[in-house]
Amino acid sequence: MQQHEQLMRNFSSITGCLDQEKCLNYLQMANFELESAIQLFFEIEIQSQQFVAPIQKVNQQEPQPSQSQRRQIQGNFELEQSQTTQELVQKYKNYKESKLDEDPGLVSGVWKIAKALFTKNQNYGEDFQKHIQSKKVKIEIKFEMGSFQDNIKIASDKMHPLFVYVHDVSCLKILQTMFQCKSFVSIVNRYFLSYAFIANKDTLAQLPTQNIEIPSILIYRINFIDEVSLVKQIKLFPQSNFEELAVDIKSIRSAISKISAQEKLAKRLVDSPEQIHQSQIDRFRQKQLDMEIRRQQEIEQREREELLQKQDFEYMMALQQADEKKKKINDEKLKQEQLIQEQQEEEEQRQFLKATLLSGLPQEPKENCITIQFRFFDKVITRNFNFTDKIQFIFDFVMCQDDQLFLNPKADVDLIQNFPKLSLFDKKDMLIQEIFNDSTGEQLIILEKE
Repeated sequence: MQQHEQLMRNFSSITGCLDQEKCLNYLQMANFELESAIQLFFEIEIQSQQFVAPIQKVNQQEPQPSQSQRRQIQGNFELEQSQTTQELVQKYKNYKESKLDEDPGLVSGVWKIAKALFTKNQNYGEDFQKHIQSKKVKIEIKFEMGSFQDNIKIASDKMHPLFVYVHDVSCLKILQTMFQCKSFVSIVNRYFLSYAFIANKDTLAQLPTQNIEIPSILIYRINFIDEVSLVKQIKLFPQSNFEELAVDIKSIRSAISKISAQEKLAKRLVDSPEQIHQSQIDRFRQKQLDMEIRRQQEIEQREREELLQKQDFEYMMALQQADEKKKKINDEKLKQEQLIQEQQEEEEQRQFLKATLLSGLPQEPKENCITIQFRFFDKVITRNFNFTDKIQFIFDFVMCQDDQLFLNPKADVDLIQNFPKLSLFDKKDMLIQEIFNDSTGEQLIILEKE
């Protein structure tokens, strides 16, 4: 069933028939022989067109190409006929003549074919797949087993080009990158028969191509005179862009389909010239041209849509980055403003506390008092206190002083009596007379705590 579906796809791509039921009917009438089905299609469709056309002209007015367009179509067809098709016709004639010279009889010809079919070759495809699986790489492309000779014949029978991937054991990263490109994998699996092997002296000897750079992709086909021809060799690198390569190999596949159609036409012109009519050629060429135009329009439309999607995505990403940058700037600005406000509030509270402490100090006495000299880091200040004042008032007086007197105006302080050594920090609730009971003058050092 899967083989029939593949034949239907090939039939549709060559004839341009999009009706799947009609494709299946022609293949069934030709016993699923693709070339016979295609020939049958053109014969029947052209004949039916010749009889139906006059009636259609009465009931339906189809748009006709302008005179300049008809001249261009006719000119393109004549150019094609005069160059490509005629060259292929002559090439096929030469091939048939050489085959008659080389094959003296039917028996020897059959023997050569049988000998080629039953020749056993090393299964390098299996060696490759075992190697890849041993590296725990998931194989995405449907690589075939067998040898190059096996697979080029299978590809020819299926009317597919042969996609050959050649690498050595150091190119595993490139293969993984290839498998990760979904578009590349999809195109290869759909339009090609794939084969791969590990490059060495024995495996490279099976190819008809010399001086192959490793790793590479090689695309082969068997043309209408049974020649194995290398269509394209693509050298791979670690930085190869497989999205771009997917587009390239799809265009290569289209070019192969076009030349294959021209080869079939040339064979029919030589083998069955009585079945070829100018109207058939015109219809075939016009259908191929229309198909190519539609295919190109679809590609351009898809590319436009992908470009618009890419531009929309890049625009959204730019907006998102701009919003994130703006938010980051605003957050930083808000954070700085909050920090400044907190510092201002803290400074206002500290100044308010200093003013409160200053207003709460008892009035400085003139007599019956103790004179205390305060030594700041670069200045000395003197003030009188009552003996009945608390030590706390001394601390309050110090804390009310100008910020310039302190190394760190926000630090806590201790008052130190130099001789005898004495700290007043834990004696704030005591009276002055309890500490300095027999003195009228003292010197205290301001100690700023960290």
